[in-house]
Amino acid sequence: MSQPTPSYVLGHDPEELARLERQAAIYDAATRRLFLAAGIGAGQHVLDLGCGAGDVSLLAGELVGSAGAVIGVDRSAAALATARRRAEARGLSQVRFVEGELEALSLEPVDAVVGRFVLMHQPDPARALTHAAAHARPGGVVAVMESHLTALGPGWHSWPHSPAYQRLLDWMLPIISAAGGRIDMGLQLRRTFLAAGLPEPVLEVHATPAGADAPAMVRYMADSLRSMRPTAERLGAPCPSGDGIDALEHDMLEEAARPGAIINGPVVVTAWARRP
Repeated sequence: MSQPTPSYVLGHDPEELARLERQAAIYDAATRRLFLAAGIGAGQHVLDLGCGAGDVSLLAGELVGSAGAVIGVDRSAAALATARRRAEARGLSQVRFVEGELEALSLEPVDAVVGRFVLMHQPDPARALTHAAAHARPGGVVAVMESHLTALGPGWHSWPHSPAYQRLLDWMLPIISAAGGRIDMGLQLRRTFLAAGLPEPVLEVHATPAGADAPAMVRYMADSLRSMRPTAERLGAPCPSGDGIDALEHDMLEEAARPGAIINGPVVVTAWARRP
């Protein structure tokens, strides 16, 4: 069967935008490491693809400082309104946001093009990356992060094994796939960079084990499934009720409270390269 045309499975309602902020806290360190390794720093101009509520743009804004500039691009006016409020609250006047499709934008070349969890929702990730990379100047950086959700199998997603977490994943991953998302995008990054005409990327894999901080990870995963419910209903994909997700979250919290327990969030892969 052909891959369905992807749609953003998580939506843009206020609860989802709040979930994105929690996501940012989980992946801040890995994203910062990616940007620093790629050489993103003071005075540079950065383009953030699919910026959503602006977390990646704000991080880039901190790194480039007042002498630099960041442009975040997204299709959602609601997400961008939140992003603008947050940039203003942090005094990051060097960060601005534009509503629209990247392919329709006319921008000056930038020093770096970045994105987090964007390519997995594109109909053709290599084509999307090709268009994105075209906005980088020669020698400029292309740096992205994507999840590899299929890595969350038994024996890895939790220890001791969390049956409730397994049930949540058994609901979540088919919904993402039904919406056309790629649950194995992380390990496709090398192929995608090369297909986009970019050089061999620098790759890293990051895990997110949660022990004492498991409640934050449990809420993030449960809220992810909650955000997917409208899409699941639209597609006719199976999804538990709100009460059912509440029960899953409760059971996950109990299982994560066992002595020495660990749960892993989605494994992510980072990749960066310089445009020829």
